[in-house]
Amino acid sequence: MNKEVLEYINNIPLKYKDDYIKIFNIFKENLDKNIECVIQYGMPTFIIPKSIYPSGYHVSNEPLGIVSIAAQKQHIAIYHMGMYINEENNLMNWYKNIYISRNKYVPDLGKSCIRFKSVKSIDYQLIEELSKKISMNDFIDMYENVRKK
Repeated sequence: MNKEVLEYINNIPLKYKDDYIKIFNIFKENLDKNIECVIQYGMPTFIIPKSIYPSGYHVSNEPLGIVSIAAQKQHIAIYHMGMYINEENNLMNWYKNIYISRNKYVPDLGKSCIRFKSVKSIDYQLIEELSKKISMNDFIDMYENVRKK
């Protein structure tokens, strides 16, 4: 594992550490094997290496990130770019509807993240399903289609 990512994980507050690691490992195990994890935007981010997608993220020219996971002061956050890249894929609605049906309350969704203020609200099975929803190539296609518009 990348030294900076390991350092980030080692510094997570104890109240979130085990749950953070569990979420992190779900994505690590289920995302495409060519995806790497680096520190991007101050948090561990699963990226498509520039050796695979040389264009990178159009704004910063950094590698294209798919999922970032942050341990904030008051919550754990998952930034899944596939949920926000376009409305046509309905991944956001899929997640929200499944979460509500299983947990009987509305998930804490921000403009660009899923927040877990209580570790009791984490639905690991749903996170695993989410981690398998979009392949690396599908994400690249979605990203390029949005860029063309």
